Amino acid sequence: MKKLRPVGPIAAVLSLFISLGIAIALCLVLDSTRAECVQPPGAKSSRGDPALSVILDASAQKKADIATAPLVHVFRTNHIRAYGRVISIKGLSSLESLYAVAGAKVENAKTTLHVSQMEYARLKNLYEHNQSSSLKDLQLAQSTWNQDKVDLRTAQTQQLALRGAALQQWGKVISNWVFTGSTDYLKLINRRDALVQVTLPAGGKIEAMPREITIKPTGLGRFKARFVSVSPSTDPQIQGLSYFYIVSNRSGQVRTGMNASVFVPEGPPIGGFLIVSSAVVWQDAEPFVFAQTGAENFEARPIGANIPVVGGYLVTKGFSLGDRIVVEGAQTLLSQALLSGTKSGGGHGDGDDD
Repeated sequence: MKKLRPVGPIAAVLSLFISLGIAIALCLVLDSTRAECVQPPGAKSSRGDPALSVILDASAQKKADIATAPLVHVFRTNHIRAYGRVISIKGLSSLESLYAVAGAKVENAKTTLHVSQMEYARLKNLYEHNQSSSLKDLQLAQSTWNQDKVDLRTAQTQQLALRGAALQQWGKVISNWVFTGSTDYLKLINRRDALVQVTLPAGGKIEAMPREITIKPTGLGRFKARFVSVSPSTDPQIQGLSYFYIVSNRSGQVRTGMNASVFVPEGPPIGGFLIVSSAVVWQDAEPFVFAQTGAENFEARPIGANIPVVGGYLVTKGFSLGDRIVVEGAQTLLSQALLSGTKSGGGHGDGDDD
């Protein structure tokens, strides 16, 4: 039996299926445009994982306020975002007063003990040489001497307890500032300096905290702060490792209770390309930028592994020196690509091929 052959238009359609592929043939049958159906090799659809691309002519770019800038190679230091709080030094003033009183008691107890010890020794010598000292006088002098030794130990214990409490709250460095009346302590009392408690995010750790960091109190500019010591306590809400830093407050702008953003450098500087924050757009929880590949062509590129830095992100892969990226209007390009649902959008549209 002979095989039946399709004839006429049916044969043409089946032949088209075989030569071009089912998807493209269907598009042609349905009179769809090539931009909607045919993807260039390696290109990605606006609805899928691959990068988007958009075509905008010069007038459309101007209307959308599109601005581009070339990438330059920079070195940046990775920073950990920490939390700062300008803390009250009222407790330090109280500590100074209490420690001064405790110190005075110790000194008085030492003096009293020395006097009673000398009196006991004098009476004992007289008694042993059968002179004008009775046993009763000697026993009374010994009792006074013993009590004075107890009083000294009590005063010293109170002083040590006060020092221990200070160490638990303020640490050794700041406590010693108070105990010795150092110039650092006087600057705090006179509000020439402010004390900032810096707390890392919970679980965050830096091998060695830097000697100097940058802080930005709420509503103010940036300030340099110098390291003082590890804080014995932490912020109860953040639960991370805490440290004390000093910031100059000669202007009087930094006030107790202010919260501050803190940027803690971590590790050596890293080289890469700086992607400014205004250039970054998000799609499907992934960050990317639009690179200008021609006068009217823009292609999305994922920034992939990146390092957050002040003002944006540092990337080390996927970009080259001189690449132009969209620094203003990237969100407009994304919206255009998503609205068109194609690889081409804006100033030009693809017509049907005859």
